[in-house]
Amino acid sequence: MSELAAATQKKKKMNRENIGLLFILPWIIGFALFKAYPFLSSLYYSFTDYNLFKGITKFTVENYVNVFKNPTERSSLIVTFKYAFMTVPLKLVFALFIAYILNFKIKGVNFFRTAYYIPSILGGSVAIAVLWKACSTMTA
Repeated sequence: MSELAAATQKKKKMNRENIGLLFILPWIIGFALFKAYPFLSSLYYSFTDYNLFKGITKFTVENYVNVFKNPTERSSLIVTFKYAFMTVPLKLVFALFIAYILNFKIKGVNFFRTAYYIPSILGGSVAIAVLWKACSTMTA
């Protein structure tokens, strides 16, 4: 009888230990379907010569070699990297500057905080109001 009790106790313990997997399972499925599979398939297709009518004709690294050989593609890469490395830091610095300024204890700062935050509140509210208005006119 004690062996049976020990076995059921062990089974209950395993169920409690694995309950976390049950809770994280929707995230794992979503990650696999919407992140991992598209990433891996696009990586695979980037190494192929894919034709819509013939399918994959060959597996090669020629696509990546052509990116650096073709002057038009090379210049577009340079422009893209310049844009990314200039705008991202500037936007971060500007956002930190605004946050720093809005953190001061000066007269009228509450008005500027409200004025700065209002578009993020109204954007969703206006969109929902327009949607409700459109839905109400469709049903009438």
